[in-house]
Amino acid sequence: LLESELFGYAPGAFTGADPRGRAGQLAAADGGTLLLDELAEMSPALQAMLLRFLEDGVYRRVGETQARRADVRLICATCRDLPDMVARGEFRQDLYYRIRGAVLTLPPLRARTDLDELTDALLRQRTAEPPPLTPEARARIRDHAWPGNVRELKTALHYALVMAAGEPAIEPHHLPQETYSCAPAPARAEPDSATLEQVERDALRRALRAGDGNLAKAARVLGVARSTIYRMARRLGVDPRRRETWGD
Repeated sequence: LLESELFGYAPGAFTGADPRGRAGQLAAADGGTLLLDELAEMSPALQAMLLRFLEDGVYRRVGETQARRADVRLICATCRDLPDMVARGEFRQDLYYRIRGAVLTLPPLRARTDLDELTDALLRQRTAEPPPLTPEARARIRDHAWPGNVRELKTALHYALVMAAGEPAIEPHHLPQETYSCAPAPARAEPDSATLEQVERDALRRALRAGDGNLAKAARVLGVARSTIYRMARRLGVDPRRRETWGD
């Protein structure tokens, strides 16, 4: 799949392929720049294909023999330790030396001095007027290691917004369980066995209670469109017209 995305494929190259074929990312970026994210996740076979392209600028679409050329500047990104992967035989040494012309190392999220500002910006991406984070919640965010970096933080903040729906502020217990270190979780934290559907249903009910059944108000509480509330209600079996399905 990654090979066909990068190089493209010929008509009928594999089951489910577009019968007209498709150009890949290299063709689309010809004359420009292409970002390859999570480079370390490439298979050994795809690493070899990429190395050949970097050496002579020639590639072949999946399922065809015709050689094609592309003039592309590559920017490669990864959160893995490539030298360590090379030493363990998990990443090609020749490809590593070919791509490491200029290396820019970004600090991990936990080492950033602007974590508070980044957190606020990510919250505003989710909703125009997010509830404020209490000092204790901010401390919990600063203390967490964030091995998943920004992706993990985004997911955690989305979870917190759902859990804090209808409440005046985001508290530590609104954050995911993984952000707790050794301290026991407060009684209000969701149990580990809670499914995403259960969390969403609980958040929808709280939003409807906060808006007294008004869909527009509930949508503002969750920071979503009114149509999203309709879809959530149908999917989760909550009838906004029947208080018994969302009331206390």
